Amino acid sequence: MHFIAVSANAAQRTQLATLVTRAAALVGTGTRAARGDDAAPSDQAKAATTWLCAGALPVIDDGALVVAGRQPALVATADLRRIELPELARRWHGLGCPPAWPAAGDFTPPFALALLDRRRDSVRVVTDAIGLSHVYVAQGDGVAVISSSALACAQLLGRGIDADAMFGMAQIGSMVGTDTPFAGVRKLAAGESATVHDGVLTVTPMAAPATPDSVSVEDGARVLRDIMVALAAQFPEAEFELSGGMDSRLLLAALPAAARRAHAGFTIGTPDAPDVLVAKRIAAREGMAHSVADPDAVLATVDLPPLLDKVAHDHQFSTNPLDRVLIAAVGQQFRAPRFSGQNGEALRGFYYAGQRLDAEPTRAMALRLVDWRLLANDSVDPQLFSSAFVAAQRPALRERLADIVLDCRGITWAQKIDTLYERERMQHWCGIGISGICHERQILMPFFDPRMTAFARAVAPQEKAGARLAARLLAALDAGLAGLALDSGMSPRALAGGGVRSLLARAGAVTKKALRKVGQRLRRKPAATVSASSTTAMFWAQVGAAGLDIAPLRRWGIFDNAALDRFVAGNWRPDRPTLGFLINCCAMAKALGAQARIEGGCGTGAGNAIEGGSSLPSTPLLAASE
Repeated sequence: MHFIAVSANAAQRTQLATLVTRAAALVGTGTRAARGDDAAPSDQAKAATTWLCAGALPVIDDGALVVAGRQPALVATADLRRIELPELARRWHGLGCPPAWPAAGDFTPPFALALLDRRRDSVRVVTDAIGLSHVYVAQGDGVAVISSSALACAQLLGRGIDADAMFGMAQIGSMVGTDTPFAGVRKLAAGESATVHDGVLTVTPMAAPATPDSVSVEDGARVLRDIMVALAAQFPEAEFELSGGMDSRLLLAALPAAARRAHAGFTIGTPDAPDVLVAKRIAAREGMAHSVADPDAVLATVDLPPLLDKVAHDHQFSTNPLDRVLIAAVGQQFRAPRFSGQNGEALRGFYYAGQRLDAEPTRAMALRLVDWRLLANDSVDPQLFSSAFVAAQRPALRERLADIVLDCRGITWAQKIDTLYERERMQHWCGIGISGICHERQILMPFFDPRMTAFARAVAPQEKAGARLAARLLAALDAGLAGLALDSGMSPRALAGGGVRSLLARAGAVTKKALRKVGQRLRRKPAATVSASSTTAMFWAQVGAAGLDIAPLRRWGIFDNAALDRFVAGNWRPDRPTLGFLINCCAMAKALGAQARIEGGCGTGAGNAIEGGSSLPSTPLLAASE
């Protein structure tokens, strides 16, 4: 379910009815199309220039304001109160109908809101401060578009495929920066808001968040406890994504012991997996109901072809759909609101391994990070592409990624990579997944609360490294839970205590991670979860190469046709990242139809720019509405 806002200037006014009809069709059945004024005036020159189509999303329309949201409820940052759309509209009126409210920081991540202001004939869309809930924008010739669907923006304005952006995703496993798969369509950056009026798109950045000068473990424990107690009261039905690791345990520990049994837990994994065994022990200790979603059992009930297609579309072709199928299938069984431990990594310094934390950042350090971390995990097999395409793309991408690293806020190297992971990587690793499901269920993410992200930034990197900060927080919240071994076998209590045992445990974890990265780099063999491997096997059993229409891809000019021939003939079974990339490309080609053409790219800063957009399609998209 998506929303799409479209605005046209006077020169494109005759196209507006067609555009609105098309936009309504793109966001699905049950669409409510709201215009930027109360009724069509007799003088069409004064008619509304801006419309909002909200599909089947929750909508409130009080006459002056139309609000559509992509999540069941909002959480106010100031008091952690649950806010429904009617109350949000009342707050807007109570504040005097301000044009720039709400701001990204007014609600906790994730959220995205579209507000049609009939007094101003404009639509304003705001997303959360981390950019977890993805919103996309495009500027055409006298037409501006904002949507929660990048595909809808491209379809509405007749845009093709961005080759540079697709190569970036092929190399790092996600989109780079604000790229999308579509030329001239970009994602809003973290905390940005966008407004359309009279055919013009305006994007407004968010001010850099403040960081406290100093904090203590006790401060962090108090903040997390306040957040969890408030959220549990507002969402008493919320379940815990319980694992054998530290992050979900921290959230649980932040609740009073007597309150924990009111919440159920669930874990994804095989019955004998260490993750599941530890989660079961925790649930039994706390008296919590606990469910286990066995990947094999869940996937056995899945009709893969339609679910794979749905996952590719829901995630805007911007992540490997094979990696998301299990989560989508489990989500159909577990519909309750849930507490997620995502971004607990910020307290564990899990990305610090092998880094010179206090060093002054240099381009050489940035390029080393690009080569050994960003490009090493989920890259597509280069034999899929034409050699000329790879030769032209890879050096430019490498330099662009280094630029992104060095542009991150911070003076020391640790501050740079903290910002990279909070403001760039998390919105792609985590955010694209959240954006694909946030309209279906409430996701509560306490570690993305601005108080917790500020706390994590304020702690010295050496205190976060090796999970020491997370372990100390856990010990401060619940010494008993800190005494239970993790799924890795390490004890949080030992990690928190310092000394030789803690040093050896942390050194062992760092060494294992470093060796794993080296192995991935040398073997070019990406790591895969059990579920992703199972889904890949299911693909070959239920779909196979014959189930993908490769023919349109041959016209793109970026692939090696001999490699495509081997794939179609069954002589080449590509690895998981490469297969997922092909699935995305084929799904895009089918969705775009005749628009499935290469239109340059954004890696050079050209094809994905929103300034001076391209013209509308020359042929009518749909017959004009009456």
